[in-house]
Amino acid sequence: MLEKLDFCTRFKKSMLNRIIKIAIAAAILAWAIQQFSIGNIGNGIFITLLTAIPILLIFRHEFILASFWYLRKQDFVKANGFLDRITKPDQLIKRQQAY
Repeated sequence: MLEKLDFCTRFKKSMLNRIIKIAIAAAILAWAIQQFSIGNIGNGIFITLLTAIPILLIFRHEFILASFWYLRKQDFVKANGFLDRITKPDQLIKRQQAY
């Protein structure tokens, strides 16, 4: 029973993070639509592009993105440091667990 409770709490925490990121993306998108409706086309386009940031973070873990950046710069020590900061790799998306 304790294992089931532990799984439920881990699942709720990981889903809560995703829900928060989705809510932020929806709020930014609503702000972009509001800017379009006012007539500020330039602001609307820029804010729509800003919406991509939380959507990207829903599907990619921040530390994995940072480690990819340092791998590209051939700095393996810092890349390994960012991968070591991931405390619960079982909560990553299935494709990211290989890293």
